[in-house]
Order: sequence, then C-alpha cells, then structure tokens
Amino acid sequence: MSRPFDWSVLGWGSDPTPGDPVVLRAGGWHYQEVSVKMGRAETTLQAMRAGATSGSKSVEALLMNSVELAQQLGVAKTRYKTAGDALDPGHDLASLGGGQVRSRGR
Repeated sequence: MSRPFDWSVLGWGSDPTPGDPVVLRAGGWHYQEVSVKMGRAETTLQAMRAGATSGSKSVEALLMNSVELAQQLGVAKTRYKTAGDALDPGHDLASLGGGQVRSRGR
C-alpha cells in the first residue's frame, strides 16, 4: 500500500513522517532491542553492586563506578525506548516474552 501524496487534508504541506515505513519500523525495532539490552546491563550492575564482595582491585574499581554507570544506562535506555516507540509504536519489546529480545538470525 502506498502512502498518500496530498497531506493538505490533515493540514500538512508534506508527509509528516517521510521515509519508507518498513525501514522506519526496522529502525524502531532496533532501538527497542538496544533499550532492552541496556535494561539488562543496568539490572546486572545493580545486582552486582548489591552482592559483590571481593578484594580484587578491578572489581572494587568497577563497583565504585557501577552506580553511576547504571544510572546512565537507565537514562539511555529510556531515550532509546522512546525513539523506538516513536518509530514503531505497535511493538513494545519489554512486554513481549518477559523482556526477551527476539532473535533475528543473529
């Protein structure tokens, strides 16, 4: 199905969302996938911080930065999800399969 060329009926001079709908949905799906993965990383960092006990300097250094990194991941996750929802509003990956990202042959 092709998209209309005359958007004046809706008060627009041109297509308000230019681009190939299939490509836009694929971009939205990708952004949502990234958002889900960021959420997993955020949860892992929070859990690691809560239960880690180690004398290792590398683990201690990671723990020192894990709170800030988890917060930054949370912000980025929200931004990616918002962008993904805008490009493909029909799919909410976080609610599908308990937050599992659909494998597309990767």
